[in-house]
Amino acid sequence: MKDEQDPKPSSLPQDQAELARAVAAVMRGVERDIMQRQPGARLDEAMLADIAGRLDVLAAKVRALHLSLLKDVPPALTYHLPHQAEAGAVRVPASLWQALAGPGGTGYASVQAAAQGGAPPAAKRSGPPAFYDGSKDRLLPAVHADDPLAGVGAKELADLIRRGEVSPVDAVQAALDRIGALDESVRAWVTVWGEKAMEEAEAAADAIAKGEPVGPLHGVPVGVKDIFEITGLVTTAGSQVLAGHVSRLTAAAVERLQAAGAIVIGKTATHEFAFGVTTDTPFHGPVHNPWVLDRVPGGSSGGSGAAVAARMVPAALGTDTGGSVRIPAALCGTVGLKPTFGMISKYGVIPLAWSQDHVGVLTSSVEDAALFLRVLAGPDPRDPSTLAELPGGFLQALDALAGPVNEAGATAGAGLGGSLPAVVAVPFDWLAAGEVDEGIRAAFQSLLSRLEAAGVQVQDAKLPPARAMAVVNRFISLCEGASYHADTLLERPGDFSVAVRSRFELGQFLLAKDYITMQRLRGELARLVTESLRNTGATVILLPATPVPAPRIGQEIWSWPGGPEAVPDTLIRFTAPFSLTGHPVITVPAGLVTAPDDGRLLPWGLQVVGRPLADVVVLAAAKAIARSVLS
Repeated sequence: MKDEQDPKPSSLPQDQAELARAVAAVMRGVERDIMQRQPGARLDEAMLADIAGRLDVLAAKVRALHLSLLKDVPPALTYHLPHQAEAGAVRVPASLWQALAGPGGTGYASVQAAAQGGAPPAAKRSGPPAFYDGSKDRLLPAVHADDPLAGVGAKELADLIRRGEVSPVDAVQAALDRIGALDESVRAWVTVWGEKAMEEAEAAADAIAKGEPVGPLHGVPVGVKDIFEITGLVTTAGSQVLAGHVSRLTAAAVERLQAAGAIVIGKTATHEFAFGVTTDTPFHGPVHNPWVLDRVPGGSSGGSGAAVAARMVPAALGTDTGGSVRIPAALCGTVGLKPTFGMISKYGVIPLAWSQDHVGVLTSSVEDAALFLRVLAGPDPRDPSTLAELPGGFLQALDALAGPVNEAGATAGAGLGGSLPAVVAVPFDWLAAGEVDEGIRAAFQSLLSRLEAAGVQVQDAKLPPARAMAVVNRFISLCEGASYHADTLLERPGDFSVAVRSRFELGQFLLAKDYITMQRLRGELARLVTESLRNTGATVILLPATPVPAPRIGQEIWSWPGGPEAVPDTLIRFTAPFSLTGHPVITVPAGLVTAPDDGRLLPWGLQVVGRPLADVVVLAAAKAIARSVLS
């Protein structure tokens, strides 16, 4: 089994290699004299060289910043939306972002591996068309359940259960049967609690028989990413570090699901500590994309994405720090919602980066995403980053969005999701030829053309380079993740996979002043995104969720005409910016494109981004676009 981005012997140009060796020598001294590492915890030479190369790249980017331009910019150490995105004019000139967008990646992936380039080359397309818009019929993954309840969404299933047309026992048993039949191929699940789930289903059936009040998800089977704690049950976060760890608390999001009547039937696989985009790590092994089994499902919530795509369950919880809900949604062809930062409590979720982590959900429809947000959103004193209160009318609007659709196409009772946005914005600079898969570019342009034909104005969203925003996102994640795992890195470094350990180790060598600089830039970037929406008059920003369709399992490099890019940096390029700023985003299935190496059809996803706290607007826009343009 191949872990993501294993360090390799250096193939950097000679001057870079010499500098990396010098950096490594300094790092060795820091390890010995400052960290006081014991021999077993010391970095070996290959890992040291890999980390030194990444450190050199990030240090060069920071050195190139003109910090005098930031004198009046405070750090976003207490990140609060929408205040952060509305706090006056932007004070950073556009020229500053170019330094961060330069070559060398984000520190997330091995510089040495990227320098080697190679596999697989960009192939000439042949066979199926460049993209399939999904308008003629609905295609399904190669691996998918087809029993009578398999295609029933969470909202519809809850309604059937409430009316007595389906028993919770039958709904849960059907989900367990689907997992038993399909998961040997997909490997989306870490643990399935069949006996426990059936006991809860019987209790749910009894409640209905007795006429007791039931919640909006009563009897609906769901999955939970294996990074959410549940009292008395094992939570591993995809790592040997937590093998056999039994939780002593239950995550707030799981509490709210259970209070709404949902039945958690198991834990879905995650990339180790949510710090990867392939969900392929040694502890669990690779999760397989249900569309093409030798492809990744995305990550880090890849198990949730694959489980929903294969129709094993109608919905599953995920987390998103750089795209970990939206990337699996795009690559697996599901809906993935990352709400406004602070909208859902993170209490009981094992953190990756406290100041950027979001709880999200993967579903089969926008309506189901609205229903789950309705259940999950709200203040929680146990998580200081949650909003003090929800916007006025927020829950009622979500109820309407999740409700039935009338013959005119509008949501009954509210008119939400009935009309396309009058104006949308697109960051066209992010979509340069040679940096986005040609099939996705063609499909996205076709989508824009259909929107314009329907009367929607398309404006240019002027944003900093996506790669610059991704660097800020990764830098903060590296530092905060390193802090959380510092003691384990000293005591049990060998229990981490090589790739994830390299990331956390790198975070320990980054300077505090540079972390503060990134937090200062973060607030400015939040204002820039909001300002772009305001200046264009757009309701939402639209763009592909990922620049490429699903890479192969074990693939480290995506080859572009201008040179290779590490797969982790490729996949987060369009998602990490909005995890950084905290704006609400939903990804919806937008059709199929052909893989550039073998021509097989793979999903791509459309991202819909809105202003802070405008989650309802984002959901309504996505619902209208999905119904009017993508269906």
